[in-house]
Amino acid sequence: MTEPTYVYRDRDPRFEAFDGKPGSWPYYSTQLCATANKRDYGGIYKGTTVSASKAVSTAARSIELSARLQVHKDVIKSYDANSNAYTGLLLTISPKTDAGKVAFSIVENATSTDFPDGDAKAAFDKLEARYRPKNAPTLVSLEKQFRECYLREGQDPLNWITMLQTIAMNMNRIIVAGKSDKSRRILPSILRQQRQKNTKLQLEPSKRP
Repeated sequence: MTEPTYVYRDRDPRFEAFDGKPGSWPYYSTQLCATANKRDYGGIYKGTTVSASKAVSTAARSIELSARLQVHKDVIKSYDANSNAYTGLLLTISPKTDAGKVAFSIVENATSTDFPDGDAKAAFDKLEARYRPKNAPTLVSLEKQFRECYLREGQDPLNWITMLQTIAMNMNRIIVAGKSDKSRRILPSILRQQRQKNTKLQLEPSKRP
């Protein structure tokens, strides 16, 4: 019995390709993982699914379909998940800029003896280490963005709140000794200041020419 041909089906991820800029990584990685979860290989990026090596997978594939045990099927499934995840990374990183080429190179070079065709978990971890903001200067920069993110005239309040929550999420992901969940204190403060600002504008008499 012939084994079905393996086909990658994530050619239309429906989100922007990663451009190699650190500011884009939180959005890209979240969308990437969401798409991967839908395709049943998100566990590879998270580390909750451990892929078998290519050699083990090849050995399992050599067994006739009718004779395969569940363990053989699991081995093949895990390696296919790694292949999907690795291909998903390669196809969603834009090599059109120098920064994008660096990110693409990180994934392209994430190979090993066990995964000569690409190790998705290793590639994702290297991208995470390079692009995820994790230091004190970045935290200071994000705090500044957070405090200066006011609701502008004509701006959708829901979009503004979402922007604040996104910055807060990125702040909370940074691991710095002695750091607390500052966004829980800062967010109410920002909202209070915005309400006070709006009240002041409403109370001020309109200027006549």
